[in-house]
Amino acid sequence: MPPAESRPPTDEALVRALQRDEPWAKRALVDRHGPHLRRVLVRLIGHEDDRADLLQEILMRAFRSIDGLDDPNALRSWLTKITVFVAREHLRRKRRRRWLSFLSETPEVPAPAVASDGVREAARCVYEVLDGMPDEERTVLVLHLFEGFELQDLVDVLGLSY
Repeated sequence: MPPAESRPPTDEALVRALQRDEPWAKRALVDRHGPHLRRVLVRLIGHEDDRADLLQEILMRAFRSIDGLDDPNALRSWLTKITVFVAREHLRRKRRRRWLSFLSETPEVPAPAVASDGVREAARCVYEVLDGMPDEERTVLVLHLFEGFELQDLVDVLGLSY
């Protein structure tokens, strides 16, 4: 059971609860950070059918390795790093499959059902451009422009030099 206070626990308290395997902590992590992880994942891989499976993979990796998180206040960045790693693995596999099957066309990227034709076309064009970018450049672009990460934070999350 989460702390009885009216405010949700801090990331530090959440990490400590996860490390103690408290039953409420996993749900709290998903509630707090799930929307961010979904957003980053969609922006890195597009609207693909297997994104729910990838999100599960991200969460399982996080739960398994939570004891290795040195700074509980860096939880969001740490989760983003796991998301980027899983997305990169997925994109590499996808490129290998595309190459092996000799596909020459980019698959359709569905936009939200409520979107107009113009928005759907714009989303398709954006994801077509993103699909053509090297993984590292795509990741930096998505995290900086769409998710608001400062460049210095990306150095830490992605292990790049400034």
